[in-house]
Amino acid sequence: MLRSQRGAVLILTLVLASGCDQGYGPTEGSRIEAEDVGEELKEAAKTTGEYISQEWEMFTRESRAKIEEWRSSLREASETRASTGENEFRERAEEVQKKINVFEKNLDDLKDSGRENWEQLKRETQDLIDQIQREYEELIE
Repeated sequence: MLRSQRGAVLILTLVLASGCDQGYGPTEGSRIEAEDVGEELKEAAKTTGEYISQEWEMFTRESRAKIEEWRSSLREASETRASTGENEFRERAEEVQKKINVFEKNLDDLKDSGRENWEQLKRETQDLIDQIQREYEELIE
């Protein structure tokens, strides 16, 4: 089970437990059955999965747009500076491009690893994005 799904289950359990103390639980004479709890937990897990999927799609869409932005800008800057013979710029641009390629591969690996692990992998990938962005900005300035 996903770590976030376990968290959702825990939250749902706490909500259900606290609701019983506040008059939101079963009425007198009625009883919550294990089957009812199971159905609620399944719904919470489904909702959590949908949320993770939504976040995943947004992250990958934004990441791919960033990759295209970096590549386009690097291409333009390289063409402009190539005529001036700036070898250092070209070398640094190639290094940034290699990191962009690694980032793109990591993004593909994230997709292949499944959405269960995406929170941790997203954090690690975000570190790479930040590093590329810093180097990109230093290079383009």
